[in-house]
Order: sequence, then structure tokens, then C-alpha cells
Amino acid sequence: MLAKTELRAIYRARREALSLEEQLELNKDIITNFLSLNLLQDIKSIALYSAISSRNEISTKQIHTELAIVSDTCKKNVIITYPKCYNDNEIRFHHVSTLSGDFYLKEGRFGIKEPDSRCPIIGPENIGVCIVPGLVFDVHGHRIGYGMGHYDRVLQHCNTKKIALAYDFQVLEEIPYDTYDIPVDLIVTEKRVIHCENIKT
Repeated sequence: MLAKTELRAIYRARREALSLEEQLELNKDIITNFLSLNLLQDIKSIALYSAISSRNEISTKQIHTELAIVSDTCKKNVIITYPKCYNDNEIRFHHVSTLSGDFYLKEGRFGIKEPDSRCPIIGPENIGVCIVPGLVFDVHGHRIGYGMGHYDRVLQHCNTKKIALAYDFQVLEEIPYDTYDIPVDLIVTEKRVIHCENIKT
């Protein structure tokens, strides 16, 4: 089995090799599959992330838009948050306006759009669903991110439902993991939805 560093490099390069046309088409199918889960009606709070287009990360903008529509139509106050990285190398989730999330996002550390620090911080224990980014996953929910451990640390003490959006080629049968790595519960690709807790080890 390849080491984490090797897998990280291989799949980052493979993802970034996608053409704009391929990326847009796959992104559309992945979000369609996510929306087909019909989770939005029940979501009270969610953590999204700002995708880095140059890395061909899967965008969560449409999820934000759909949640804004649900919030407005059903007269619910859905708490939408985005992560911000602080000097202590930890991330905290900030609540942004449901209808105009981009207005509150500015380029921060690592070139990633982050919320304004004046937006209220929402503790991870108060987030019902977290969309977790990553470079490589396996069918058991294990994930390899960028190597900073931000999400593993912030999610280790809460029962948030963790969902990954991934291109199907990013999902392997098995990858190396450590005891401190926090697995995701669901992986949504352009081809399938994997309920990781149902996969036998």
C-alpha cells in the first residue's frame, strides 16, 4: 500500500489534470447526487468550504444556493458556516448570511476564501452536517487531506454528520490511516453514494 504522502501527490495531480469541461460536468453530477439525498429539508446547520478552483476542488456553491432557497421558502433559519484558519493552525466555523455568503468571504491563508472574522463563530458541536474536503478516500470513510489535520482535530469531539464530495477516481478500496484520523460517514461521487458505515471491514 502506498504511503499517505505518495497518495496525496498522485491524486492531487490527477485531480488538477481534469479539464475545465470535465471538472464542471463531474461537479454538476456530484452535486445532483448530493441533492438527491434530500438532506436539505432537515438541515439546521451545515459547514461548507470554499473550493479552490485551481485545484479542481468540488464546489459547494450550489449547496449554499439550494439551502438559501429552502431557508427562504420554509421560513427556516439555516445556519451556514465556512471554516477560517487561525494563527494557532486551528479552524473555526463562522456563520455567514444565508443569502449572500460570498459577500462575507475573503481570501485568507493558503489562498482560500474565508469568512470575515466578525461573523459569529459556531462551535462544531452545534453543526449538524459538515462537508469535509479531501484528496483521497476509501470506502470505509477514511480520508487523506492536505496533511494539516485541521478537520480531524475540530471534528474529534462532536457527532456531526460528515460528508465528502469526491470524484469517483478519488475513492479507493483501502488507504492508510492513523488512529487520530476522523472518517466520514458518506461519500458522494458522480457515480454513487457510499454509506461508509455499511461497508464491512
